[in-house]
Amino acid sequence: MKKVHVTTEDITKCQLVKAMLEKDYAQHQTIQLLARQVGTNENKLKVCFKQLFKKTIHSFVTCIRIEKAKELLEYSELPIDTIACKLGLDHSNLIKQFKRHTGYTPREWRHIKSNNDKVHV
Repeated sequence: MKKVHVTTEDITKCQLVKAMLEKDYAQHQTIQLLARQVGTNENKLKVCFKQLFKKTIHSFVTCIRIEKAKELLEYSELPIDTIACKLGLDHSNLIKQFKRHTGYTPREWRHIKSNNDKVHV
């Protein structure tokens, strides 16, 4: 992606999109819809977001979902299917994304974390 001139208004719009994604990470929102909601065009939003946050919008949402999955796996007994649903993903997509980001499946992550807690007790 090429660099574009980023105005203060563009930064504000990107920060608003970032806040929206952090709040509604389980919702599948298109870039077109996000751009419309903040009053900019898709290309400008994509380029500015990447320049400001060093991630694409898609990878940003994926990282949020993985972090939430880690928390839920570590601090709850919820089944992995339920966790996937809470994150706006299906079971297989959660497993694939989780393994890509952490190197572990959700089940392996939960097992490792529960064993770590037992060692520190």
